[in-house]
Amino acid sequence: MSAANDIHWNHLHLSIPASWETIVKSPRHLIFEHNLSPFLEIRWQETGKRASERHTKSILKQFDQPLSVNLHQAFPALPDNIAGRFDVTVLNKRRHGMESLLLVCRQCGTTILIGLHRKSFDWLATNTSLMQSIRCCPSDEASAPWQIQDFFFAVPNGFELDSCSFQFGISDLRFTQKCADLRICRLAPASQHLKQRPFKELFATFCSAPLESMQVVDARTLRYLSSANAIGRIWHRIRRKRPFKQAAFTHFPDHDRILGFMVCGDGRSATTWGTQLENAYGIIQETAKVTGSDP
Repeated sequence: MSAANDIHWNHLHLSIPASWETIVKSPRHLIFEHNLSPFLEIRWQETGKRASERHTKSILKQFDQPLSVNLHQAFPALPDNIAGRFDVTVLNKRRHGMESLLLVCRQCGTTILIGLHRKSFDWLATNTSLMQSIRCCPSDEASAPWQIQDFFFAVPNGFELDSCSFQFGISDLRFTQKCADLRICRLAPASQHLKQRPFKELFATFCSAPLESMQVVDARTLRYLSSANAIGRIWHRIRRKRPFKQAAFTHFPDHDRILGFMVCGDGRSATTWGTQLENAYGIIQETAKVTGSDP
């Protein structure tokens, strides 16, 4: 059995071959590459509605897909757990010939658009490990951390992904909820960043805090905690800033990575969230990747 990587990203779970690379195009758009070439892409939205032909066409407009529905085209036999969980609609090929498939979850209404760049529906139907791994319902993700590319992290209940950026050298994810903001970042390779600025200065810039306020946890970890008093909370409210802040930076020298988080809130629950975040993020131990062969 070939090695696989698990993806847990913004309410969508699936497993992909370890030889694929994951590209995050937007909060709900992933592209998977093999040998530096796009292979498969997935987009999804949470609509809360069941599928109909009219609704399917409206979904495609949201995905900005110039596709027409082909309700009469047969799709190869699907595994029972896929056919039982999703309404499946085959879509006509686009001009460049990419096969597309629309799944609508029968439980939560999430719509999932799957596009194949170099394969056909026959390949997708026979790749049962990929198809069977797709999950979107909240009950399936209750205890699972977020996991993308080479790192994982926890997100406290109530936070939703607002924006994300996966540029070379830094990954920056921002989550929000009514009373708090959360930021998670990854610096890679860490050695390049540390050549330009010391570890403490990188962290101080990240959390906008003075160097003398940094708490050295150990040789790899820095922490910052700020809690305003009663007068300070009034002043923060006037300036529309969060009065409580907790942040941490951890250096993973064996992986040449730095991971960090910063949570800012209106109440002391931000401290509890900070503890949860600090205890549940890290680097995934990579499995040796198969190269040189097309999946």
